[in-house]
This record gives sequence, C-alpha cells and structure tokens, in this order.
Amino acid sequence: MKKPLLVLSSILLLGLLASCGQPENHNPGAVTDDTSSTPASTTEDTSDTSAESTGGEQSTDTGSLPDPVTYPALTIAVYQKFVGETDYNATKTGFETYLRNHNITITNLVWDYGVTGNLSALNTHVEEYNTEHSTAKIDVILGAKAWNNDCTYLKPNYTVLKDGDNFVEMTYTNDSGTESTDRRIWLLNDTPNLEVIKVLLKELVNYDWPEDVPGDDSSSSETSSETSSSSEESSSSEEQSSSEEQSSSEADPVTLPVITVHLYQRYVDATNSASLKSTYESYLTAHSVTVTKINWVLGTGAANEGVNDYSADIEAYDEAHPEEKVDVFLGAKANFGSTSYVTTNFEALKDAGGNYITMTTVNGDTTSTDRRIWVSKTTTNTSAVEYLVAAFTAEA
Repeated sequence: MKKPLLVLSSILLLGLLASCGQPENHNPGAVTDDTSSTPASTTEDTSDTSAESTGGEQSTDTGSLPDPVTYPALTIAVYQKFVGETDYNATKTGFETYLRNHNITITNLVWDYGVTGNLSALNTHVEEYNTEHSTAKIDVILGAKAWNNDCTYLKPNYTVLKDGDNFVEMTYTNDSGTESTDRRIWLLNDTPNLEVIKVLLKELVNYDWPEDVPGDDSSSSETSSETSSSSEESSSSEEQSSSEEQSSSEADPVTLPVITVHLYQRYVDATNSASLKSTYESYLTAHSVTVTKINWVLGTGAANEGVNDYSADIEAYDEAHPEEKVDVFLGAKANFGSTSYVTTNFEALKDAGGNYITMTTVNGDTTSTDRRIWVSKTTTNTSAVEYLVAAFTAEA
C-alpha cells in the first residue's frame, strides 16, 4: 500500500526488539501524549547528540534541500528492556535530524518507549495499544529479537524484517550496560505507512526496500531460541516491470475502499463543503490514489445546532448506514458530553506534541481556524483517512 508521497533516504543507529511492555502514549489517530516525543518538524539542532551509527551516514549538508515531502503518520515502539534511555534518545534524535536534513515532515510522529518486562508483557502492551489506537497502530517495533509462544498477538500481526535470508539486526545497550547485537526490526503487516517506514529503515540500517514484501512471513514461526527455518520458502510474486520508466517522484496507483466524511453545518456551509471535498480529491489525484467511493455528507441541522445535537445526528447517520458509518467528521471543536455518541466512538487527532490538529472551515461570513479532525475509533478505512488528514494539514 502506498501512503501520501514517497521518498527514501539514508542512515543511523540502533538495535531492535524482542519483548513486550507498557506504553506511555494515549493518542487518537496518529499522535502521542508522550511528552518525551519530539515533532519531526522541530527546528532545534540535535545533530550533535546522536549516538554512534550502526549503518549509513547522516546528511549534514546545509546546501539546497530536496523538495519537501510530507507523510501523515508513523508510530515507533522501542522495547526498553533492551534499549536504554541513552540509545533511545540517540535513535529518536538521529531519525528526526535525518528528516529535517532531507526536508521530510511526518505530521504525526509517535515514539512509544517503555516495556521492561518479558515478551509476554511486550505482546500485551502492543495489543492493548493497537486496540486503543485503532487508526494509528504501532508500525515498527525496535529492540526485540525473536518472538516465542507468548506472543499470540505479535506473531500473526508483525513480520521480522529480513534482507534476503538474513535477519536485519541492530545493536542496543540497555540501562544496565548490557549490549545486545542481535536486535531485530518488527513491522506491522497491514501498516498504512509503508512509504515512511522505508525512510526510517534507510536511516536506521541503510536498508533499501525491495519491490516485493516487507521481510519474510516465514519468520513468524521463529522462537526465542532463534531457530531460523531453512525450509521456509519466501513467496515473492514477480512483478512485470513496465517498459516505460516511471519518474521517481511519481507514486504507483493505489485504490482504497469507501470513506464517509460528515461535516458540521454550523461551521461548514455548502460552498465550503464543496471546496473541502475538492481539496481532498485533488490531493488524492496528485498522489495517484483512488478512493472507491466518497460519501461526503453535509449535516442538515439548524444553523445554530449545538454539539450534542450534532452528536445525535452522527449517531442517527451511523444507525441508518451500518455498512458505511462515519469515518471522519469535520467542522467541530470540543465540548461533547462525556457520555455522548461522539465521545464514545470518535477521537480528535493530536500532533506529536500533544496539540490538537486543526483546520479552517467557513460558514458565510464566519471563518473558524480552530476546527478539529475527529476520527472513528473503529474505522476500517485508515489509509483513506490519513490521506484526508494530510490534504487538510499539508503546508501550501
């Protein structure tokens, strides 16, 4: 699956995952409440604080930057049992510095650092985190090694990265001073953020993504005793290369399922609704993405309809359209009651610094710049939602 915009680049450090722990993040969508998280767009120069790199070289060229690229989201979990605070900070700083040096922005970059227990604890942590953040699951796990029978959630949902027949491994030192040279990289099988994961892997271990699948599914049968099966066959479907060369800046076509977008009429009039829809569709076209069906619904409530009434409108819509419920609604801000349908079923997105992501809407002569983006906690259309968020938050 492709995500908004593509890019690959190189460098840096670290060793990866092997257990399960407890998250400090509590983010809706693709954001974090972890105050240790630093937005990738920060201007603070941290290039001198990165630890020793395990591969690639970090760009410090202050000359002309590449064209800017924006990705919607990426969530990275770091297994604290094997990755001490020094190495964690070095990894985080190194990647974020790399992004700045290559003019790359990740709208919602989340670092989930924790879990000091065994693999069972890591397994439980990741499962609980992904359940709580269904639209922004953990894309990458660093610091662990091979899963065991306790990893009932990790085993079917994550794949260990391989380079050919070999695991891609990193070196980490924990807070007790124990160095592990065999930490691996685990990737969410159905991640919607593959394109930015490629950037992360290039920076961490100078890994260039192949044209087929991310790693080898057969690695899911490995155990903590590190048995890598030689009988495994990696099923790689050969893609027929086009005789015409495609520009490196052009995305491969992507088709996504239906998305339902609802708009709060009190703050979005018909003209603004049409404009917002056009912005979204233009963004999809620019990134070679087709959404099979866009249900764009402008609310029909009174001009002064309150948020509780609007919450009831969304509930009524979902009841009438059980197969195509609201994935996102736009134009509202806050103050929904604690027991309202919206509060129970939706989350307002935040950025990596814990601030609400806002957009501008218009109703007649009233322009509101503080409208939030609310996403269903159970949406199955994560990719289409992420393109929508990127369309309304991308810098002009």
